[in-house]
Amino acid sequence: MIYILDILGVFAFSFLGACTALQGRLNVIGVLSCAFLSSLGGGTIREVMLDHVPFYFHDRQYLLTVLLACVMAWIIRDRLPLLMKVLPVLDAIGLVVFAYIGANAAGLAHLGLSGMLLFALLTAVGGGILSDLVAHQTPQVFQNALYAIPPALLAVLYWQLADLRDQPFTISLLLASAFAVRMLSIYGRTTLTEKFSLIPIRLRKLMPKWVFGIKHVLVGVGKSAGRRRRARSAVGYDQGA
Repeated sequence: MIYILDILGVFAFSFLGACTALQGRLNVIGVLSCAFLSSLGGGTIREVMLDHVPFYFHDRQYLLTVLLACVMAWIIRDRLPLLMKVLPVLDAIGLVVFAYIGANAAGLAHLGLSGMLLFALLTAVGGGILSDLVAHQTPQVFQNALYAIPPALLAVLYWQLADLRDQPFTISLLLASAFAVRMLSIYGRTTLTEKFSLIPIRLRKLMPKWVFGIKHVLVGVGKSAGRRRRARSAVGYDQGA
């Protein structure tokens, strides 16, 4: 099951990397480079840190998947604007799958929570950062901090469920939870932004009324305090006389 998820994540991120390169009008070498870095860049760094030979040197299915994703992106390159609503879903799939692969690699290496967080984030986000830099774009995680929350959440849950992490139900639960958080951060944040975007305008419209009301209250308090002081002064004067 993990192998199938890994291939699925490689395809999703390879397709996204190829689309990014095509939108940047890069040539074939640029498209292949962005697709490779987006899908396998973070995993390569992870394997080197673990003193392992990168997995795609042993299994050619990974490189074939990257090539297939590039071909599909090239075929539908003229319809990429129509896929803008689908790309965030593919990105979320690759993000949570790679986060699980990274956390699982840390677990197999008997690392603790810090190692799981590092490898989950590195595997899920590291390749995308490299691909965006090659395509002369600002990495998404540098613009939106919410992008790193699903991998971090998955790593924490993976560490917490140490005794059940190998069960199919646990794997499904981890992936579904992280995917739901990512979808909520995409579409929920947009909805909330649309709903509350008018609040500053309303505040600016009501501000003159608030200022006038506060000013009126302060003036009234000042006048009352002045009258009380004059009354106390008059009483003191009468008693002294």
